[in-house]
Amino acid sequence: MFILCKWIYICNIVVLLLYFDTICATNVKNVAKLAGVVENITVYVLEDESYLINDNILRSLKLNVSWTPPNGGKQPSSYSIMITSVLNETGINKTECTESSALYTVQNKGPFSSILIPQNKLSNDMPEVQIHPTCTYKIHVYANPRAKPTGKLPEVIYKVPECIGHKCSCADAKSILPTPKVEARRAKKNFVINWNVTSNSSHIRSYVISIGIPLLISKAGHSVYNITKISTVTSTTNTFSWNMKIDGQYIKVNNGYKILIAAMDYRGCLGTQGGFTINTSKTKILNGSTMWLLLAGVAICVVVGFISIVSIYNKNGYQLVVPTRRKQTVSDLSACKLAQWPDLVFQRRNIDIYVERSEETYYKAQKDIFEVPYKYINLIRELGKGQFGKVYLGSLNNNENTLIAVKMLQCSDDACNEPEACRHQLLEEIKIMKAAGPHTHLVGLIGCCTLPNNPICILLEYMEGGDLLAYLHYRRKMKSDDASLCSFEKAISRYANIIEGNKHNNENLYDIIEKQQFIKFALDIARGMEHLQVKGIIHRDLAARNILLTSDLTLKISDFGLSRNGIYVINNMAGKIRQLPIRWMSPEAVCDRAFSSKSDVWSFGIVLWEIGTLGSFPYAGIQDNELLRYLTRDKCRLACPNTISQDIYKIMCSCWNTAPRDRPSFAQLVLDLKTLKKHLHSPHEASNPCYALLSH
Repeated sequence: MFILCKWIYICNIVVLLLYFDTICATNVKNVAKLAGVVENITVYVLEDESYLINDNILRSLKLNVSWTPPNGGKQPSSYSIMITSVLNETGINKTECTESSALYTVQNKGPFSSILIPQNKLSNDMPEVQIHPTCTYKIHVYANPRAKPTGKLPEVIYKVPECIGHKCSCADAKSILPTPKVEARRAKKNFVINWNVTSNSSHIRSYVISIGIPLLISKAGHSVYNITKISTVTSTTNTFSWNMKIDGQYIKVNNGYKILIAAMDYRGCLGTQGGFTINTSKTKILNGSTMWLLLAGVAICVVVGFISIVSIYNKNGYQLVVPTRRKQTVSDLSACKLAQWPDLVFQRRNIDIYVERSEETYYKAQKDIFEVPYKYINLIRELGKGQFGKVYLGSLNNNENTLIAVKMLQCSDDACNEPEACRHQLLEEIKIMKAAGPHTHLVGLIGCCTLPNNPICILLEYMEGGDLLAYLHYRRKMKSDDASLCSFEKAISRYANIIEGNKHNNENLYDIIEKQQFIKFALDIARGMEHLQVKGIIHRDLAARNILLTSDLTLKISDFGLSRNGIYVINNMAGKIRQLPIRWMSPEAVCDRAFSSKSDVWSFGIVLWEIGTLGSFPYAGIQDNELLRYLTRDKCRLACPNTISQDIYKIMCSCWNTAPRDRPSFAQLVLDLKTLKKHLHSPHEASNPCYALLSH
């Protein structure tokens, strides 16, 4: 019996050994199918040499991440690199060190692998991480294919130094540099500005003098300024005489404007600005006190009389309505018979306000002259779709002679999956359009509907001529300049390049826009953009598709309400996709997402090229990921179209200077184009029936 039990015990041991041997073999086989863990991850920072043009260019930083392959497992087919910003440190620059992350993949090409981050491949479907001094980043690297991670992946925590080459962090500048005490007085046609600093000035290399123009009032009652640089002076200077010109253009200085001065150190970092608010009436008050006392007495009498009238109206149950003049609501729309609509609409509105006598509609209408009750808006048909909504053809008070374009929030769209974010975006668009004010070459804001219980609507001037890109495509398809042959076909739905193809085969496609008409188009756009630049508004997406036409071919800029005030940088947002018009963007906007009025000037040059080529696609032979190198390292530009003269092409090239400061302002562009216009004498523009837009 004992022997039998012994044999059974031995057999069980043998079976267990065979079982474990099989499992181990299986595991070894599985391990052989997967890559191992990478080793020796190293990280260092460097300046992007492809973007080192001169001392005036905004520089970009990159992280060089390298590693060695795994010792065991399968040979990796590729490597994945995850980079994430680390924000849990104290004392970091919160302005630049924003939350962001990105995933990169590189193919295995040898015993040593590396990657430069960001790659700047301009892909619209993947966010890039921007590298800044003093910021900290966490980098993971793993080999593919890999099993589901069971432990901690190899990682490196890397903090970027304060200065790398010419690029430095300015996080501590405001605490180190003193704040100047500023005073200013008007002397004839100049402003004399004086300042001094009371604390340590050894770090100061120069002073930057700026003018702040009031733009908006915040909810807290504080003024929001559009700040424009006037000049830079040396550290030994404490007096400056300003001729009240910006970029060679004289500006009228009003009460409430602010003179701002900031100290700058050797790194180019600015300290806290010292300011002086201009009050041009102080001297007049001192010199003419008697006159002002008399005027004050008259004003008091007028106010008392007005209050008496209001009291009488209220006692009898009436509501006094003060008529409002709204120049912003109508912008030269005689062709659409809109010149009389404000009186009609507001008369109807005031009647309803008198009857209802109350409620939020009345309060809002008095507070915001642009507010229109939603019930007066009639939608006729859809005109198009945008990122945050749809645009409809509409009318007011069922009056088809008052056609308008109605932009409404449509959160069912894929691009608008966050209703609150979309609502906020449209409200911001309304705010910017109000700040821009009326201009002949901006699509006019007629009104808005923003009350909480109604859909948000933006009421815009209806531009029956459509967009400039569609018009250029129409012109390309026209076979002859003869009146009987002038016709418009459907807009071409895709771009086609007619410059880089076979010239002989494309000769019959040209319907050359006369030089005089070209300059008229260019001047229309430049004047509209000059107005936005003075207001401190950056368009960011200036292109032929965002320029609209009236019935007499006057151009007006649209979508400037989606713009921003002042120079700014796009920060990455996790999970968000940003569609960027990279072929219209300047190098600094493409590389660092830094926009300014000078990046708009670059885009203006691209628009001129679009007009000259009848709507061709810029850089048709260049891939997106090759565009930045093409512009900066190779220093290539769009070729001069056959339809454009050299004097116009010279203006276009000035817009494409790599250094933003070397590009002209829009005021200068207007002057240059007006100079060209003086020398033109074309008999064709007025008589050529192809310039008359056919009604739809």
